[in-house]
Amino acid sequence: MFKQNIDVLAENSTFTKTKNPKKKLANALVVFIVIMAVFAVCDNLIKDGLTTWVPTILKDLYSLPDNMSILLTLLLPLLGTFGSLFAIVVNKKIKDYTMLTALFYAICAVLLVLSLVVVKTHSSWIILIVLFGLAVLTMHAVNNILTSMVPLFMRDKINSGLLAGLLNGFCYLGSTISSYGLAKIVEASNSWSTVFVLLSIGAAVCIAIGIVQYFVSKKANKNKKDN
Repeated sequence: MFKQNIDVLAENSTFTKTKNPKKKLANALVVFIVIMAVFAVCDNLIKDGLTTWVPTILKDLYSLPDNMSILLTLLLPLLGTFGSLFAIVVNKKIKDYTMLTALFYAICAVLLVLSLVVVKTHSSWIILIVLFGLAVLTMHAVNNILTSMVPLFMRDKINSGLLAGLLNGFCYLGSTISSYGLAKIVEASNSWSTVFVLLSIGAAVCIAIGIVQYFVSKKANKNKKDN
């Protein structure tokens, strides 16, 4: 589906006025990679941010002992397997990978907002752990889409290994930001609520990108049919 969108965007490009078909295709492919790169950064920013800082969050907000909070954290990565399976199942219904990724970000955004509500109201830490777990699951689904499904699907447009490596690089960038940036934000604001707000904004940006891409592709498809 997205390969078709790239071809259509190349033919009816809103990003370039060049008449060179190869250059149009290259420009459309660059736009696609940029979109996937933004998704990759936000994905690991949220996923690794939650996984890394859950023990500290639980200790600071609920005074849970270190051993319990760490044990709960170790369980979060296990959801990665279910996230990958979830992505495969949903992909059978939604073929466009940008929209598929945006859907998971939408689910994650809702979970993050609910987490913020739990933190603000000092509700049960069990509810917070469940919300964290589901949010991590959705981000593992996104990670599988970006680093496995998309590179294979786009193999006739770009080398799969190159694309996978490139997107993995942006995933590591997101991980680095989560490890160091979130700590600085908490220190500056003295509140974990700020972190949840920023992570929610990151997810919202990805949702917006997915929606914009959908309408751009839809318009490009319509122009192709009219021509």
